[in-house]
Amino acid sequence: MPWFDERHRSAVTRFAQRFLRLCAGALLCVAATGCSILPASVDAEFAPPAPGEANPYGSRLKMPLPPAATPEAAAFVLPKLSDLPLASGQIIAVDDTAGVAMLHTLFASEFKPWVHLGIVVIEPEGPVVYDVNGDMFFLPGVSPAKFGDGYVRRWPLAEFLKYHVHSERFAGLFAPPGEVNVDGMMAFIRKHHESRTPFDHYFNLDNQKELYCSEFVALALEAGGLEPVTPIPARDNRSLAAMREYVGITAKSVILPGQLVDPSRLKVMIAGDVPAAHINVHFEIRRELHRRLFPDTRVGLLLEIDAAERTMHFREDVLAFIQRTLRGLPATDMDQETVRAHVLREADQFFTTVSSPATAALSP
Repeated sequence: MPWFDERHRSAVTRFAQRFLRLCAGALLCVAATGCSILPASVDAEFAPPAPGEANPYGSRLKMPLPPAATPEAAAFVLPKLSDLPLASGQIIAVDDTAGVAMLHTLFASEFKPWVHLGIVVIEPEGPVVYDVNGDMFFLPGVSPAKFGDGYVRRWPLAEFLKYHVHSERFAGLFAPPGEVNVDGMMAFIRKHHESRTPFDHYFNLDNQKELYCSEFVALALEAGGLEPVTPIPARDNRSLAAMREYVGITAKSVILPGQLVDPSRLKVMIAGDVPAAHINVHFEIRRELHRRLFPDTRVGLLLEIDAAERTMHFREDVLAFIQRTLRGLPATDMDQETVRAHVLREADQFFTTVSSPATAALSP
């Protein structure tokens, strides 16, 4: 799509394994051209906060905090592959701190970090990643999934990292569960790559002729002898329901990337401009923002479209909360309980009081 440059394409379309992210791309087109191709029901969900509208993302402070001054970061250099502890069967997870990633994680009723997965395989020519991803095409009056594309692909790990780790984006390399049969995983992976199994734009777990990224990894682990993963129910929310109806998604549950990677099996974190010690803080911030989305809360209270930059940002109050929460944190690792307590304390001080809705339970 010509209205994205490389940076914004990588921030939006290459994480297209969730229709929400692709809907964001369409909204950017609308903002940039002024010509909506989305139904009014979807457009309305991204409108700015209205006067008097109940807003769990509104600041209780008199004025939102100004943007924090950020020192110029040194140019990020990807690690050499020879310095990474690589092995076949490892799961590589990617995520970022941008607003589009937040939209992606709202789809399920339970928060889990990470937004895309692939599987590392050591081939004779070097390490590669197998994953499945896809793009949708937006035309007036037509579901964007109708002409969607994508299939199981195989690409060099170096290329995968170069594309996925920079600026606000980062990756984690995880060992598979110890009891998994890696040969069984490899047979499954290669079978679907050779068959060019299509990307599943409808996230239908009953149709394994098409797969989405975390479904592909979950089934590969199952082929290696693990028990099937229990999917998480879809979120009950008015904005997400409007998007699901537009795309034609009827799936009642989804397998999330974060279900398939265990922090205890993390081998290495590959961070771009995000301090590695702050990645868990970003995850906890997203968990708190996820918790505050009630069934009747519009996504437009949390996120906005920036027509000039052709991307998606957090609303001003939310961005101020994020900056306030990150300000002054030590550049060292903190245990999870400390991180969570810090984020909850900042949220209680900053946001309008809100109770935790039953439909947005916190994950452990």
